[in-house]
Amino acid sequence: MPKTPIQPCSIRSQTVRPGWPASSFGNSLIKQFAADLAAELDGLQTFVTLSPIPGLAKWLFQEKIDWNPDQPDPIKSLAAHYLINAKSRGDLPIEPVARFHLGNEAIIHAVHAEADTSEKGRVQSTGAMVNYLYDLATVSQNHEDFAATRNVVATAEVQTLAAAVPGAVPQER
Repeated sequence: MPKTPIQPCSIRSQTVRPGWPASSFGNSLIKQFAADLAAELDGLQTFVTLSPIPGLAKWLFQEKIDWNPDQPDPIKSLAAHYLINAKSRGDLPIEPVARFHLGNEAIIHAVHAEADTSEKGRVQSTGAMVNYLYDLATVSQNHEDFAATRNVVATAEVQTLAAAVPGAVPQER
């Protein structure tokens, strides 16, 4: 089989208006996109997003957490802690983008500091971004686990980052 170049592509999601159902459309869009790519590229089963963390800076301010934008490692740890442990009503993640992806069967794969250097990215997320992993072999189980337990599934690396925040309690898996 000849090698097929992989072209970068993205789906940009928009925040829906209050009261509009978000996950059914998003879930259908993500599954269709993944199915189309898997059909085109034989053997492709894993998909990763690069997503913003728009509530991070606001949360840091509300929690009175000091951070230095010139130190990327603490930002990664704080972002990981926020994504895994900061919860809102219904014990769901407070971060709307995380709620969307985790509710649509992804796991938190990696956290990056200094990934969004735009003015908006720095103001909303201190420049941090996150990868959500969609593995077609495990997405249904991820969705069932999240829906039943509200536990945020993350890689060991992200869990380690989150646990590095002083006072953080590692989440049991």
